[in-house]
Amino acid sequence: MTDAIRTVLGPTDPEDVGACLPHEHLLIDYGELLGSPKQVPDTDSPAEKRVIANVRAFASVGGTLMVDCTPPGYGRYPDFMAEVSAQTGVHVVACTGGFTEQFAPLHPVVRALDTDALADLFVRELTEGMGGTRYRAGAIKVATGEGRMTEGEAHIFRAAARAHARTGAPIITHTTNGLGPEQVEFLLREGVDPAKVVIGHLGFEPDPKADVGTILQRGTYVAFDRVGHHHFFPDSHWIELIRFVLDQGYQERVLLSHDAVTEFVGPEEIAAHTFSDYTYITSDFLPALRDAGVDEVTLNLLVRENPRNFLAHATDRGA
Repeated sequence: MTDAIRTVLGPTDPEDVGACLPHEHLLIDYGELLGSPKQVPDTDSPAEKRVIANVRAFASVGGTLMVDCTPPGYGRYPDFMAEVSAQTGVHVVACTGGFTEQFAPLHPVVRALDTDALADLFVRELTEGMGGTRYRAGAIKVATGEGRMTEGEAHIFRAAARAHARTGAPIITHTTNGLGPEQVEFLLREGVDPAKVVIGHLGFEPDPKADVGTILQRGTYVAFDRVGHHHFFPDSHWIELIRFVLDQGYQERVLLSHDAVTEFVGPEEIAAHTFSDYTYITSDFLPALRDAGVDEVTLNLLVRENPRNFLAHATDRGA
C-alpha cells in the first residue's frame, strides 16, 4: 500500500506538497440545516471569484495544499472544491463526517442512520466519492460543543472511528473552549491510531497548556488553527503556546492554520469566522515566530512536514 494525501482531484504524493493549511474553509453555509435555501456557488459567480482570488493569494506566498474542514450539510460542495483546485493549482482535501449540535441540529442523515450505517457513509465518501460525485474526501471531521459531548456528537465520533479503522483516514476535530482531552480518550478507546488524530481549536481553554500537554502525551497532534483571528487572541498567545510545545519536545506534533472562510452564511454567534486571509501565517505569523527564536528547521516541520505526515495514509487500503 502506498501512502498518499487524498485530494479532491486524486491522490497526491506527500513529497510533492509544500506549505499546507490543515484547517480552513472555502465556504460555510448553514442553509440546509436551518431551513433557508443553500447558496450553491455558480460558475463565475461573485462567491466563486472571491474564493479563487483568496486561494490564489495563498498560492502566491508558496501555499500548495489546504484542508477544507466543512462537513456535509454546512456548505461542502465537492464540484466547487474541485473547480477551485483546478483553477488555482492548490490541492484541496475535503472532509466527510459531522459537526457539533451546539449551533444547529445535526444533519438529518446523521440523525437517521445508526452508527454502522453512518460509518459506511463516511467510508463511501472516502473511497468512492462525496454526495454522488467522483470527488473523494481525504479526512473525517468530528466536533463537540461547549461543556460536554452530546450523544449525537458521540454517535459521529463512533462512526468516524469505525471509518478510520477501515480506511486509515485521518480525523480532524473541532473543540469549543475545551473537551480536547476527552475527545482523545474517546477516540483511543474506539481504537483510533493517535498519529491520525488532530485536536483542533486548542488555546481557548481556561488552562491551555494543561490541556495541550495532556493531549500530546497521548500521541495525537495538536492544532493552533485560529491564527490571525485577532478578535480572539493576539499572535503572542499562539507564540507562547507553540514555544510551550517546542520546549516539551513535541515539535513534530503541532499544526498551524487559520480556520478562515471566504463566504459565511449561518448563526450570528459564530460569524467571527468571516476572517478570510489564507496568507496570514506565511506572510505575518512565520516572521513573528522567527523573531521569537524558532529556527527554520522547526518552521518547516510546522507548515510542511507535520501536516503532510498527518494527512498521508494508504489510499488503496481495503474498506
